Amino acid sequence: MKRLFLIAMLCGCWLLNNTYGQNNYQNIENFKPGTTLVFQSCKTDTFETGQPGENAIWDFSYLKPEKDTITERIMVPDALKSANDYPQSTLVEQYSDGSAVYLKTGAHKRYLLGYVSGDSKIKIRYPKPVLLALRPFSYGDSLSEPYTTAYSVNGMDFTGTGMATVEADGFGTLILPNKTYPNTLRIKIIQKQSDMMTQYHSGSETTVITYVWFDKNHSSALLKMTETKSQYHSDKSIEYLLSEMIQ
Repeated sequence: MKRLFLIAMLCGCWLLNNTYGQNNYQNIENFKPGTTLVFQSCKTDTFETGQPGENAIWDFSYLKPEKDTITERIMVPDALKSANDYPQSTLVEQYSDGSAVYLKTGAHKRYLLGYVSGDSKIKIRYPKPVLLALRPFSYGDSLSEPYTTAYSVNGMDFTGTGMATVEADGFGTLILPNKTYPNTLRIKIIQKQSDMMTQYHSGSETTVITYVWFDKNHSSALLKMTETKSQYHSDKSIEYLLSEMIQ
């Protein structure tokens, strides 16, 4: 379920407070078909997100890599059979575990339409799509909007509503084990979702807090740090970008 919560981390709608327009980021999540991303998973025993603010220095050079890496391929929807369930999709992200994320993209916006696990046992739809990215975005900008979801897990049906609050809360230098990135934008996302199991009329509450860092040379996040909490599940994940290639 880690990938499921990570995918949902950027939901919301942009409510702009464009105070720091000089730091506009035009490339956030602006992926093209043929792009391949590789991320390094890290141990989460030391989970520190760092401080917000301008001219910050986020030193994560101490992160300890796991054995696994995560590969993400950006494709046209026709490449996958499950695309028939998401006819409005214009782009799909396929991960090395076989899971797929279906998206609708435009000149300035990018929406999440659905998710399918590698074994197809989990399928998620967003009747009210989730806005994943808006370009441009700047330090000091913020966003908030509700979304809806419907999905099934192991034969059980769920419906849900959620609210995400997203803020570009920092600007500065990001230090990773493999590279130092100046002029990075940090975005903090707080997602709260309420789900209802239709068969038993029982519900659950989930909170996901995510930090992602971007620069102006990559479409992908350079670092992702996510913490998920509910009465049934808790998890942490950290991964940083190894490569972004366009064929």
